[in-house]
Amino acid sequence: MIKIISLAILLSFVHVPGELYSQPDEDAKLNYLIKAFNKNSFAMLKQFYAKWQSEIKPISQNERSKLSDTLQKVYQVFEYYSNLNEKPKRYYRSLYCMVQNQIKFSIASVEHLIYPVPDSLVIKKDSLIDFRPTHKKLQSKIVYVSKKYLSILKSFVNCDTLKINDIDKKNYNEKDFPGWPHASFLAKITEIRASTMGFLFITLPMLDIEFNKNMDEAIVNWSIGFAFGGELLVKSGGIWKYKKNLYDITM
Repeated sequence: MIKIISLAILLSFVHVPGELYSQPDEDAKLNYLIKAFNKNSFAMLKQFYAKWQSEIKPISQNERSKLSDTLQKVYQVFEYYSNLNEKPKRYYRSLYCMVQNQIKFSIASVEHLIYPVPDSLVIKKDSLIDFRPTHKKLQSKIVYVSKKYLSILKSFVNCDTLKINDIDKKNYNEKDFPGWPHASFLAKITEIRASTMGFLFITLPMLDIEFNKNMDEAIVNWSIGFAFGGELLVKSGGIWKYKKNLYDITM
């Protein structure tokens, strides 16, 4: 499941049978993952992800009802687009897929959006932290990439950028990379890619959202690896709908 590409971006505990870490801290989780690797235990690796999934659950209807109208629209747009977008079909092959746990959004002072939206027209920029959207087709596979878990994965792979820069970029394969054995172990569960800049933990398309002043139009800016794009969505009759593509860039 590891392929060579360019890098773009870099509880309560529920009991799972088997040998698990007992302390809800980053070091304990990292040590458990290292132990799973040393034993080459696919069962322990699956338990690590199952524990992760049990720790950070999708937003509940009760939690959603308490959000502001603005934040509810952020959720609506992300969920509509991520369920609409079938570009990353590879996620259906993974046991787990990773979803961003934070999302940036902005609001412009115009009635109808133009691309690109000039900074002078932006009246609000913000981020939604602890973002836990749902997905109709992939919900059973989702783990939300909090800062803590991203730190654990990066520490586990332990990729030395300086050593990577010494690799012959014209004649290399994934086995040349520092951290490759650890990355290939994670690749048994979820998508991870290697490049001459390091390892990329693949999530569903990373999104940020730009709204018009009435929040009934939205530009969804997405990225997957070194591919970027933007789509315009409009809300009609209380339902978000795809209108048109704005741009696509592959580097």
